[in-house]
Amino acid sequence: MNKTALGLLCLILVSLPVAGQSPIITLVLRNGDRISGRLISENTKAITVKLPWNSNVTIPANQILRRETTPGAAGPNDKTTTPATTPKETPVASGKPATSTPPAQSAAAPAPPSSAPAKTKPPAVFHGEAQFGMEAGFNNKSFQVYSGRFNATYAKNKFHHALDYTVSYGQSDGQITVDRMDGSWRVDYDLAKKFFAYLSTGTGYDRLRKVDLYYQIGPGFGYKLINRTNLIMNVTGGGSYQDYFYSGNLRRNDMFLSLGEELTWTLFSKLTLVDKIEFNPNSGHFAEYRLRWENSLRYPMTKRIFLSLTALDLYDTTPAPGVNNNDLQIRSTIGFKF
Repeated sequence: MNKTALGLLCLILVSLPVAGQSPIITLVLRNGDRISGRLISENTKAITVKLPWNSNVTIPANQILRRETTPGAAGPNDKTTTPATTPKETPVASGKPATSTPPAQSAAAPAPPSSAPAKTKPPAVFHGEAQFGMEAGFNNKSFQVYSGRFNATYAKNKFHHALDYTVSYGQSDGQITVDRMDGSWRVDYDLAKKFFAYLSTGTGYDRLRKVDLYYQIGPGFGYKLINRTNLIMNVTGGGSYQDYFYSGNLRRNDMFLSLGEELTWTLFSKLTLVDKIEFNPNSGHFAEYRLRWENSLRYPMTKRIFLSLTALDLYDTTPAPGVNNNDLQIRSTIGFKF
């Protein structure tokens, strides 16, 4: 009896670390991406995993096609694949061979037990979208306005890249009413779970506001204030060098401070609000500043096609001579995700 009790006690002590270890899972997203990490929590709405670089990421359940689960102490043949719609029904490794793989074949070339964590790579995620809009009228006065926008994001490891390019052109009875282009690129680097550093650049022109060319560049820091499934909000602060070339050989260049807010909020099941504010006071004269506010409402028509209504307000305390301080733009577009 003493030998039997001692054997049972040893078996329980050996099995304790395995039972307390959460499994390594791989989430296969509907867009084709794969995200691997240790399972932190799960419910009917989302799954949270811990990535290899000790940061947590929460993926909504409706974006997950399936998941592959490999318990940390399980054998090489205990890998199971389950749909993301039933995360709580993930089968525990039972030691039985999968029906799709003959037992002889599974035993012929088993994977090392530690190979799953070793082969886990940080996910590289790319997203892009293009938007197109047109307004036209033909009566006593005719007008046509065309607009387009392209943006893309790429994330890998601690780096996040964002590219944004917009263009608008319009005429009314042969007179140019809109002729502008703006492009920007920003790269973020995660310093901690909520803090990041960034470098931002931008360039463009606006013929109606007599801006022949402008460019700006500057660094800064950001803080991830809110990071929920339906609400993301970041605040940023930094500085930038801005150089504007106006019509008539007029040029203004100086150092500006930069304070910003970025918000993405899913109001309902489909309607999404995207809000961005950037305030740039002159570092040497705070009464001189530039303000950019952009607010968009998006509604998906299909998985990859959406409608967008955008309001963009630009304010400059020192514009070119003969140009109003404020410029308000409202445009509607149809967008395509890829």
